[in-house]
Amino acid sequence: MGSLKRWISRTPLARNIIYFFPVQLLLVQFKKNPVLIIFWLLLFGFLTGSIAARYGLAWLFVDPEYLGTVDFRSYFLVGFASGGFILAYQISCYIHNAYRFPFLATLSYPFLKFSLNNIVIPALFLFVYVYRIIHFLADEPITNMDRVLNLLGFLLGNFTFAGIGFFWFYRAGHDLEDVMSAAHIARTPKTKRVFLRRNIIRDALEWKTISTGREARDWHVETYLSLPWRLRRARPFEHYDKYILNRVFRQNHVIAVVFELVVILTLLLFGLFRDVRWLMIPAGASVFLLFTLYLMFSGILYTWFRGWTNVALVSILLLINYLHQFDLFGNKTRATGMNYATQLAPYNAHTLNGDFNREEYRNDSLHTIRILENWKAKQQGDSLHKPKLIVLQCSGGGIRSALWTLYTMQYLDSISNSSFLNQTALICGSSGGMVGAACLREVQWRQQKGENVNTKDVIWRERISNDLLNPMAFSLAVNDWFLPLRSASYKGQQYSRNRAWAFEEELEANTGIFKERLLTDYTQAESDAVIPMMVFAPTIVNDGRRLLIASHPVSYMLRASPEPHVNQARLTDGVEFMRFFKNQGADQVRFASVLRMNATFPYITPITTLPSNPEMEVFDAGMRDNYGITNTIRFLHQFRHWIAANTSGVVLVQTRDKSKARPILDEHQKTIMQDFSRPMGSFYGNLFTVQDYNHDLLLDVAASSFNFQTDLLSFELYNEDPDRISLSWHLTGREKKRILACMLRKENQHEAMRFLELTGK
Repeated sequence: MGSLKRWISRTPLARNIIYFFPVQLLLVQFKKNPVLIIFWLLLFGFLTGSIAARYGLAWLFVDPEYLGTVDFRSYFLVGFASGGFILAYQISCYIHNAYRFPFLATLSYPFLKFSLNNIVIPALFLFVYVYRIIHFLADEPITNMDRVLNLLGFLLGNFTFAGIGFFWFYRAGHDLEDVMSAAHIARTPKTKRVFLRRNIIRDALEWKTISTGREARDWHVETYLSLPWRLRRARPFEHYDKYILNRVFRQNHVIAVVFELVVILTLLLFGLFRDVRWLMIPAGASVFLLFTLYLMFSGILYTWFRGWTNVALVSILLLINYLHQFDLFGNKTRATGMNYATQLAPYNAHTLNGDFNREEYRNDSLHTIRILENWKAKQQGDSLHKPKLIVLQCSGGGIRSALWTLYTMQYLDSISNSSFLNQTALICGSSGGMVGAACLREVQWRQQKGENVNTKDVIWRERISNDLLNPMAFSLAVNDWFLPLRSASYKGQQYSRNRAWAFEEELEANTGIFKERLLTDYTQAESDAVIPMMVFAPTIVNDGRRLLIASHPVSYMLRASPEPHVNQARLTDGVEFMRFFKNQGADQVRFASVLRMNATFPYITPITTLPSNPEMEVFDAGMRDNYGITNTIRFLHQFRHWIAANTSGVVLVQTRDKSKARPILDEHQKTIMQDFSRPMGSFYGNLFTVQDYNHDLLLDVAASSFNFQTDLLSFELYNEDPDRISLSWHLTGREKKRILACMLRKENQHEAMRFLELTGK
C-alpha cells in the first residue's frame, strides 16, 4: 500500500485523479459505507431490468401510473421521490464522512460543496434513468409533445425536491465565519474559556472530532469542484482551531438531522391519510420513499450511536421481531368480516383427520347434483344433443392472468353466441386468473338481473387491468415496514389497514362491482345455476393443506371417495372453510378478502391469519395447485355418473399465463454462486412445470374411470424471454396490448376453433 501511495505522489496525472475530491468520496463510500452502494446497485438493477425483470420492476420507474393514468403528474411524482432519495443519500454521506475531510469546514456552505462533489453516482443514475425513460417513451403510442412533457415532469420533480433540500441548507447552514463570529462574542479570555467548556463536551458526544491521525492521512484531498463548476485547490486547515472546525461540522450535522426528522414525520403523517386517492403515489415513487426513509432513519441513529449504529439497528429490528409475535399493535392480516373475538376454532390433527362424516358427504353431493340439474335446465339442447359441461381453470400470474382470463372468457362467449358462460358449471384456479373470472362472473349475474351491464363490454378489460400495486407499495413504504398507524373497523371488528386492506379497497374501486360483496351473496345464484360455481383453494402455510372456500358445501372435494380403493391410513388434504369456521363468521367474509387470500403472492401481499387455535395462515393457491386441477378432478370423479348420463362430455378450458411446453435452458457456464443456488433456484423455477407433469398424470389416471369424453383446451399467453409480461399487480399499456394480441396467435385460434367444434356452435 505504501509503494502505491509513493507512485501516486510521483505521478502527476494519478495524483490529480486520486486526490480529486469526487474520487476520494467514491473511495470512502466503498470502504466505509457499503450499504449506501448496495442501495444504488439495487436501484440500477431495478431500472435496467437486471434484478427482478420478470416482476416488471423496471416499468414501475419508467412507466409510473398515478390515478389510473401515465402523464406529466405521474412522472413528476416519481421524479420528486427520486430527488428525495438523492438528497437523503447526500445527507447520509455527509453525516458519516464529512469529518474525514477537514478542509470542508474552511469553505462557505460546506454541505452544498460536499454534495456537488458527491454527485458522481447520482448523476450516473439520472443519466441512465433519463435514457431508460426516453427509450421507453419512444415506443409508446403518444405524441412527441406528451413524450417531452413526461420527461420534463420527471426532471422537474427531481430538481424540485433537491431544490427544497438545498435551499434549507443554504438558509440554515453554518460555515467557518458564522462559527468564529459566535465564538468571538466571548471577548475576554475568561468568558471564552467558559464558552468552550460549556460546548466541548456536548460537541464531543454529537460529532466525531477532526484529528491529524490516520483518517486525515487516508483521505487527502488536493482539488475539489466549486460552483459554478470550477476546479479549486483545497484550502489548508491545520492552522485553524480543531474545536472551531468540529463545531462547523456539528452545526451542519444538526441541521441535517432536523431536516431528516421533518421529512420522516411528514411522510409518516401522510401514512395516516393514505386512503385519500391523490396520495396513492406511483409504486416506483414508493420504492424511492422506502429507501429514503431507511437512509434518513439510519442517519438519525448514527447521530445517537455513532460506531454502534449497526448494532443499534439490528437490535431494534430484533426487538420489533420479538414483539411481533404478541400482536401488540394489531399488525396481523385478517380476513375482513370474520370474527376474531369469539372462541377460536380448534385446529389440530383430531379435528382434521377425524371420523369421516358420510351424512355430510352425501348431503353435499346431493346439493351439488341439484345445482347441476338446474344447470342442465338452462341448456338449449335436446335429448339427442346433450350439452357439453364446461369447467374453467384459471392460472395465477397477477394482473396479466386476470386480464387474460377475463378476455378469454369474453372471446369464447362472443364467438359461441353467449354459450360459453351459459355452459360453464365450475371455475377453479388461483391468484390473478380467479380475480378476472370472478369479475366477469359478477357482470354476468348483474346482466341477468337486468342491470345495464354487458359481459362483452371492453370496459371490463380496462377495469380489471387497472393498477393495484400503487396503494400496496405506498402502504408498505409509510406503514407496514415499521408499525401500523391506523386500523379499520368493519362490522364491529378491527383490521389492520395495511397493504392487504389496500389491495381489497383498490380492487373494489377499480372494478366498481365488488363493493361490500360477501362470499355468501353468491349462494343462491350458484344454487340456481344462474352463474357458475367458484371454488377457491388458498394454501395453508401450517401444513400445506388446501383451504376450500366456496359459497356452498363441498366436503366431497376433501377426499376422492368415501370408500377407499387402497388400504392405507389416509389424510384429509383440505379444510372446508365454511364448516370449519362456521362459529367465527365465515358466512360474513368479504368476497374481496377471499380473492386476496387466493392471490397472496409471498411478500407482496401479507399472509392472512384466520381465527383458529393455533392460528391458521394462508397464502397463494398457486403454490399447491396453480390451475385448480385437483378440485376439478375431485368434482368430475364425484359426479361422473351424472355427467355421463346428462352431458355429451366435459370441456376443460384452461387459461395459462405462460406456455406449457417450456424451453430447456442451457446453463453450462455457471458461477460459483449460480452453482450454489442452483438446487433451490431450480426447484422454485420449475415449480409450475412440475405441477404440469403431475396434473397430466392425474388427468390421465382419472380419465380412465370416466365414461364420458374429456377434452382439454389450453389458451396460452405468449410470455417468453426476453420480452416477458410482468408478473405483477401493475401492467404497462404496451403489456396490456400484447396480452390482448395473444388471442390472435395461431395456437389460440386453433383452440378456439376446437371449442366451437366440441360445443357444436
